Amino acid sequence: MKTSKRVFALVMMSVSAMWAGEMEDLLAKAGEGDAVAQYEVGRKYSTGEGVSRNMEEAVKWLLESGVQGNVDAALSLGSIYVGGRGVPKSSTEAAKWYLMAATQGRAAAQLQMARMHLAGAGVVKDDVEAYKWATLAHEQGEGQANQILTFLRERMSGVEVARGQAQVREFKMRKEAAAAEEGVLPVAPPLDDHVVEPEVEPSAE
Repeated sequence: MKTSKRVFALVMMSVSAMWAGEMEDLLAKAGEGDAVAQYEVGRKYSTGEGVSRNMEEAVKWLLESGVQGNVDAALSLGSIYVGGRGVPKSSTEAAKWYLMAATQGRAAAQLQMARMHLAGAGVVKDDVEAYKWATLAHEQGEGQANQILTFLRERMSGVEVARGQAQVREFKMRKEAAAAEEGVLPVAPPLDDHVVEPEVEPSAE
């Protein structure tokens, strides 16, 4: 039994040292302005992975990454502001970050923007905008987006649906044009493995 405890203690010390070394490397890169490293540092502080959970530090690093356009950081910030974790709850701030991620093509953020426009939480209540974002999210496999689309089709007029479809086409054309300018082919973004999206609360301010 004593031998097992000693082995376990040594393993834990080794794991802790590995985590500490990884965190030191990430912090060094984050301090130099590396947006990916800043996101990873923020994520680790948010989840308590290898460090003590600290939402103040998490938000600090996620903001540093988000302002550089990192889509994962933007998605995480949207979730944090919706839930009020480490910051005052704010649908307006959440919508700002979700919009950044949605515009870059992240399906989870597009779903959130559809919900927010549907409820008028942090943004103007707008069925056409909700339809646009829900359609884009649905086309990337977001199952819950279909529920929103079904609800919207029952109450939207044919003209409104047509406007929503036109906005979807316009969004895709802008994405394709931007990709062409950068010399890359547009592809569907990967799903985020780290962020669990909460439901939007329409009453949040």
